[in-house]
Amino acid sequence: FSIAGDYGVPWDDHLQISVGEQNYNLAINGNKDIYNSPDKYYGSAFELPLYILQSFNKSYINQIYTRHIVTHLFFILSLFFFFKLLLKIFNSYSLAILGVIILYLSPVIFAHSFFNTKDIPFLSAFIISIYTMLSVYENPYNNNRILLHALASAFLMDIRIIGILIPILTLFFWILPYILHKSKVHSLKQLLIYFILLIPFTLTFWPSLWYDPLIFLKSILKMSQFPWNYTNLFNGSFINANEIPWYYIPTWVSITSPIAVILLYLIGSIHIFRKTIQHINNRISLKIITVYILVFIPIDLWILFIIINSVFYDGWRHLFFLYPLIIIGSIYGIIYIRSIFPKNIMDRLVYALLVLILLSPIISIVKLHPYQHIYFNKLISKGNNSIRQNWEMDYWGLSYKEGFEKLLETDKSDSIKVHILNVSAIDNWRLVSENDNRIILVDSISDADYFITNYRFHPQEYNYNKIDSIYIQGSCILGIYKLKNN
Repeated sequence: FSIAGDYGVPWDDHLQISVGEQNYNLAINGNKDIYNSPDKYYGSAFELPLYILQSFNKSYINQIYTRHIVTHLFFILSLFFFFKLLLKIFNSYSLAILGVIILYLSPVIFAHSFFNTKDIPFLSAFIISIYTMLSVYENPYNNNRILLHALASAFLMDIRIIGILIPILTLFFWILPYILHKSKVHSLKQLLIYFILLIPFTLTFWPSLWYDPLIFLKSILKMSQFPWNYTNLFNGSFINANEIPWYYIPTWVSITSPIAVILLYLIGSIHIFRKTIQHINNRISLKIITVYILVFIPIDLWILFIIINSVFYDGWRHLFFLYPLIIIGSIYGIIYIRSIFPKNIMDRLVYALLVLILLSPIISIVKLHPYQHIYFNKLISKGNNSIRQNWEMDYWGLSYKEGFEKLLETDKSDSIKVHILNVSAIDNWRLVSENDNRIILVDSISDADYFITNYRFHPQEYNYNKIDSIYIQGSCILGIYKLKNN
């Protein structure tokens, strides 16, 4: 609660608010303007209630604070379900707690859990959906569990359409006994109940579907090839978002996640694969096979996205929802390491691993605040602006908030004219101006007293007089340039 207000307003926030607002106007007032907007293709399950909650505040500062707090609290709720999911999988309180701590203390996820109202709510709902799916799998004849799973699945799909993955997995796991062992499939009646319930629940959370249910299918087609005609800064080169290389996603995951987690996931995945091959002629528990499949979903989806040439931008935030599955694989890595060493060595090794996994991210979260979303691990060299010149950094533009605050502190003029280059600055200017409205944004740099930039699409230095800046991990993420002598 004390740090939620430290984060600025991200680039997409006004777009996300618009999704909630237009769906609200449709649901409450019958206003159909949304059908003339691309917002109709975006699910509103999280944005609609979030818009209602923020609307109780007149102050824009309080509205943004509300958005940050609610998003983070929903993430914390999902951690409870993640704990129960891990407990269900590993039957160990210590491993379940460890998994929750790893997820919460991943710097990039931690920061996004306050301001990213799209990818983090989807990650959170994905965790809940996986939990309810496994609960149904344990007792497929429990109608209450089926109802809750249908509710969670619909909510997930109504945040982002890729949530359709859960109904697909539900169907697959339902018929898995027959695929593996030619065993009797669980009651098809219960499965039918699940898919029937999905329809009204999906309609409930997404008002745009009320008058045009085909939007659901159109969204699937549209989001598989999202028309984002910009470039990503990737390893020192600008690449088109429609033409990313096959190693784009694994590279981003590897350099912005704690190294120990990635290494343990690789160890755990290899261990699981070998174990599966060794027992291929024997019957493996359906529960174990189910969890193994979940662990390999990040790799499977990565291959699928390569095949269909999906569009990705701003790092790997669109795939944050896969990170909990990576953590599950990492825990298998820990279990394997514990199994191959004598107990006295094992205990010391495990303690060393825990320190490595937990201590470094904690230090990063404290040092980088409130810019943990710009975290890069030790695989990336730092200093002399090397990160900024090679990788996307503050693409959200959150640093504009602090930049405007710095300018107001240093310049006591009654009117401060500032030129900006992208839309991410506008909402942060609006946020800061609520308490001090001396800053005026101007369209022409010739009319400006100052120029502020987060270097998006332009990582090179500007030939102006830089008077202040914000540095994170050896790179300048925001520069303030004085253009005129007052």
